[in-house]
Amino acid sequence: MKPCDVNKTVGDAVEYFRRRLPFEGKGICLDFERGDLPPVQINPELFGWAIENLVKNSLQAVDPKHGWIRVRTSYQPGKPCVVIEIEDNGAGIPVAAQRRIFRAGFTTKKRGWGLGLTLVRRIIQEYHGGRVALKRSKPGETVFE
Repeated sequence: MKPCDVNKTVGDAVEYFRRRLPFEGKGICLDFERGDLPPVQINPELFGWAIENLVKNSLQAVDPKHGWIRVRTSYQPGKPCVVIEIEDNGAGIPVAAQRRIFRAGFTTKKRGWGLGLTLVRRIIQEYHGGRVALKRSKPGETVFE
């Protein structure tokens, strides 16, 4: 872990997928709204992978012709933490599945292993001392924070 610019790490993950959008779906809009952030102690490789996984899940959830994904970073001086939101207009996560999405082996995908969100949670919470949660999900709006 070292002091890093979280906007750079998140921006690198977003750019990685932007370069692939012509193959994922030409109608998908992927935006990144950078907040004013202080340097934060992170492992940039692991942290970047966690962000990539969340963005990849959003890409798989949205319509390739009309989908949008918005990644936002912010900092609230009253709270000693950086906030990252990943929002999409996909189909949403069924209510019955929402409690289980971070469990190892749980997947809603035909070819999924059910490890992505489990590893995201371990990287963010156990390794970095942060928190990752499904803030809300319904058809047309899913937000992870």
